[in-house]
Amino acid sequence: MNLLSISAVALTLSGFAFASETDYGSFDRDVEALIAGRLTDSNGPNISGYVQVRYRNSSDIQVGGNDLGGFTVPRARVAFKGEREGYRYKVQVDFASGTILKDAYLDVPVGEHFVRAGLLQAGISRNGSNSSSKLFFVDRSEIGDLFDNRDAGAMFHGKFGKVALFLSLMNGTDGTGDELMSAVRVAYNFMGPGIGKVEGAYGGPEELTGTAAIALYDDGEATDGSGTLIEVHVASSQFSAGAELLDADAAGVSAAPGSSMAVDDATAMTLYGTYMLTPDQWEIGVRFQDLDDTDDTTILDLGVNHYIDGHKLKYSIGYRSISSDLAATEADIIQIQLQLAF
Repeated sequence: MNLLSISAVALTLSGFAFASETDYGSFDRDVEALIAGRLTDSNGPNISGYVQVRYRNSSDIQVGGNDLGGFTVPRARVAFKGEREGYRYKVQVDFASGTILKDAYLDVPVGEHFVRAGLLQAGISRNGSNSSSKLFFVDRSEIGDLFDNRDAGAMFHGKFGKVALFLSLMNGTDGTGDELMSAVRVAYNFMGPGIGKVEGAYGGPEELTGTAAIALYDDGEATDGSGTLIEVHVASSQFSAGAELLDADAAGVSAAPGSSMAVDDATAMTLYGTYMLTPDQWEIGVRFQDLDDTDDTTILDLGVNHYIDGHKLKYSIGYRSISSDLAATEADIIQIQLQLAF
């Protein structure tokens, strides 16, 4: 806010100090008009965010000598978005464990498209780049979790009819060294307008719509640090379904920051489906994942969402069963999560 605006607010407040009780309505309207004018002039910032409170329970996971059974706050985020002269920006901070900068980027217009530069997510995985506040399942898929990370870099993103193109150049595993991580993702809306950025059927169209995508990435610093991801997703207002298939060598997977899979030349797979029991209120879903690792690990997720105000206010209940040849990896976990977004 510039000096003139600050002075205007100060004068308004000083006037209020001597106003009678009947003058409060006028004062309130004056302040609202002043703030609205400033936001209109600068096109922002618009403030949003969300908080998640989660309870987890498992007799197979030990915490300090006791079975897992406690509360966490996995995310407490505030985001600022705005635009000036066609240039857009976003800054997002997470306060769940300390103060962590999640996003800080600019969208530079290039004709009808944009180049995003700063701290951002590369355009590789839909599940990995969708906001965690818009997911159906409590946890991301293991493939999506591989790419749920931010890095400094630049990404061109644009739509050409039914095709969306993402070209990313990121710092990669060597940081500011001269070896970059490059990625390309092409998504095609093969049915209807294509799926949005919401996992599940909530808010879906009446008619079935679908999107298929292929992404390739390569980290120049890592030996054979490359992979290919193929995705297909369909959704309507009643149900959704999809599949992910990631083919990556060992270095390619380990080079993906945020990796939760330990694989060796793997072809990991995810299959999921959800169904709306009560329109926009109750939704159930199931997801199966095969990590194709040396321990033959598979994961089964069952979920129930109760939408009070869509994804802005919802309860999520999840049951996760991890099966593996390695006994220490096997676990059954129950999760209950409340989310409120603003």
